[in-house]
Amino acid sequence: VKDFRQFAEAVDTVRHNGVVVAVASADDVTTAHSERSGFFEVKKVL
Repeated sequence: VKDFRQFAEAVDTVRHNGVVVAVASADDVTTAHSERSGFFEVKKVL
């Protein structure tokens, strides 16, 4: 039970403070924006 509580606390921390990063092609980004406009922010790194 202790492990589950620790895991739940970690998930809660990530839920409030986490950042998700994805590497995707321009076509995939365009498709994602058409399906969920404004859902994420695009930053070019190269």
